[in-house]
Amino acid sequence: MLKSKAALLLAIPALAFSACGGDSDEDKIKQIIDDGTKDAASICDNSTDRFISDLGVSREECRKAAAEEEKTDKDDGVEDLKIEVDGDKATARFKDEDGDNTVEFVKEGDDWKVDSVSN
Repeated sequence: MLKSKAALLLAIPALAFSACGGDSDEDKIKQIIDDGTKDAASICDNSTDRFISDLGVSREECRKAAAEEEKTDKDDGVEDLKIEVDGDKATARFKDEDGDNTVEFVKEGDDWKVDSVSN
């Protein structure tokens, strides 16, 4: 289970969509995704404590695993990214070689955080 969640977590960096420089909630979520394309470990820093706990690792172990996986990741990217924001929750949906994926975000203060990943 950890491996599949970690693999999905690391699929997020394949979402190479640039934020438009705006400050909307959708732009902030896109920025997290864009940052993840440059540094997969940044997703670990942009995740809720609950998500890290569900992975069964520390935040530091998450960063290390993401950095290692990034070295060999041959992901071909994703298609059909859709972000829906509803108050302090948001959902990003996309397709990749593993099928349909959903990333749930929650807003903590002014920051959006990855809260769950499923496929």
